[in-house]
Amino acid sequence: MNLVAVTNGTVNISNKSASAGAKITLTPTPNSGYKTVSVTAKDKLGNIIKLTKNADATVNRAQVVTFLYRYEKAEAGTESGFADVAEDAWFASAVAWAVENGITNGTGDGQFSPAGDCTRGQIVTFLWRDMVR
Repeated sequence: MNLVAVTNGTVNISNKSASAGAKITLTPTPNSGYKTVSVTAKDKLGNIIKLTKNADATVNRAQVVTFLYRYEKAEAGTESGFADVAEDAWFASAVAWAVENGITNGTGDGQFSPAGDCTRGQIVTFLWRDMVR
């Protein structure tokens, strides 16, 4: 999947080379002062693909710390220290920031578990630690 036209923001694509029938998550992030008005996807033949809004979706741990990181307009962290967070991962700076600010210490055994569902308890813990730091 290739992005053709994105203005005033970015779009994260969960899987750029999915097979027919596979689900792909498009996550638009508008620039400051803008909002997402529409998202249109087309297949390789130019046919419009039906999109569904997934407001009841779960969020993973990488997404939650990235939400906080962006909300705080924080400076990028330097290193998370987790074996499962590659330096070039889209969420690496957010995870490093969260570790450096005491918001997370991972899930054990040197892991952060970025793709793991973030439970309500974990979200509340991240929010609380961010609030009191």
